[in-house]
Amino acid sequence: MKKKLIAVLSAVTLVASLWTPLFAQSDDDEVVYTTTPRYTGFALGAYLMNDWLLFDGSTFGSFTLGGGLALEYTMPFLLPFNADWGLSLHVDYERLFPKEGSSLSATNDINGVFGLWMRFPFVINDYWFAFQPEIAGGVVTHLDSSASFDPLIRVTPSFRYIPQSIPQLELELAPQFAISPKSDEVLMLGGVRLGGVWHFSKPVKQEIQQKEISYPLETETFTDFTPDGDGTNDKVTVVPKFTFLDKSTEGWTLQVYDPAGNPFRKISGSGNLPKKIVWNGKGDDGSLVYSNNTYTMTLTANTSKLDYLQTGLETVESNYIVKTGTILEALTKNEWRVSVQSIRFDPNAASLTQLSDEEREEMDSMLGIITDHVMSMENSHITVYGYANNVSNTQKEQEEELLPLSKERAEMIASLLVEKGIPEERISVEAMGGENPIAAWEDTANWWKNRRIEFLIVREVKK
Repeated sequence: MKKKLIAVLSAVTLVASLWTPLFAQSDDDEVVYTTTPRYTGFALGAYLMNDWLLFDGSTFGSFTLGGGLALEYTMPFLLPFNADWGLSLHVDYERLFPKEGSSLSATNDINGVFGLWMRFPFVINDYWFAFQPEIAGGVVTHLDSSASFDPLIRVTPSFRYIPQSIPQLELELAPQFAISPKSDEVLMLGGVRLGGVWHFSKPVKQEIQQKEISYPLETETFTDFTPDGDGTNDKVTVVPKFTFLDKSTEGWTLQVYDPAGNPFRKISGSGNLPKKIVWNGKGDDGSLVYSNNTYTMTLTANTSKLDYLQTGLETVESNYIVKTGTILEALTKNEWRVSVQSIRFDPNAASLTQLSDEEREEMDSMLGIITDHVMSMENSHITVYGYANNVSNTQKEQEEELLPLSKERAEMIASLLVEKGIPEERISVEAMGGENPIAAWEDTANWWKNRRIEFLIVREVKK
């Protein structure tokens, strides 16, 4: 019977050692990480313990209660299957309580054992655990028997829980089996150990395969964003995904920047990233994005304590590009406005010789959309407004430079609309110069908003 028990315990330990590593790592396309913290160096533990004598209960019937201290040392290099391994020293006290009629006497024992262990981390439903089988050998000192000694062999398939908020701590629940040969008999005990250990070294990221990894999500581009309320491309939906993060984030921010790189819209939240973040195209001040421009978005997530320990990154980022299309902003039921800052005229001129092929195509597409909208309605009229930025903030610059320049530019754009098919009589031109500035003179970072062409489309309603 005793041999059978030893065989069963050995088989259980072997199977658990081989089976558990299947859950000890998580695969990423780029790199393989441990799913729980990895330690090196020393750890100190404390525990309570209880043992019951097995077999021949009528003769040896008894149990023990006690507690002790443990010192562990984790080796700095891994074994196969992502297994840590190390050495341990246990010193504990036990009090034996014999059953009435037992051949054993009450005794106080001090046990000292030196062990070898392996550690396999795994995760269940986002909770960290580790299986740590250990075999140890040493002596039992019987204090009540003139300090006599007996050998002791102990097998402990320990299971540990690791609180993610305190990853240096491990709480332990461990079945334990012991054999203590005496001069005339062999005591076999089964029991449980309950306690915890504290690792003095901080948990670190562990790479099993050293490969390059790009932490941010690859940049995504959203095109033809036109938040004009027509039900098509009115919103940008960001689906955040950081595949290498193990745990929930601790807050996030989506920052939108305008074409000049200035902050335009900020959306933030606490806790984990939402499944999607929706942006309606408006800035923090309620203003709408401009037509045919490029806005950028940066999604920043604050990593959990676990992910910080494993990656060394306090934050992670994803970048997105949003390209707006031609936005027909409805002012009233019969009025629409298109505001464009992206037409790149030659300096101090109304010509467009410096446009790239892509810019020409974008401008041609914009003018085509505006033309289609005007021509789709009878009795409609379009006014082209030319605006400029008054750098000196003087009336002289307005009258002598900006009004003539903005008129020439508006007329040039109007001529392109005629080429697209809008009759001349349905087009008006207005030179605005530096009037109606969007950005104040002191706000130099946003002067680019003042240099614009605006289209006002009006449909006359017959009474």
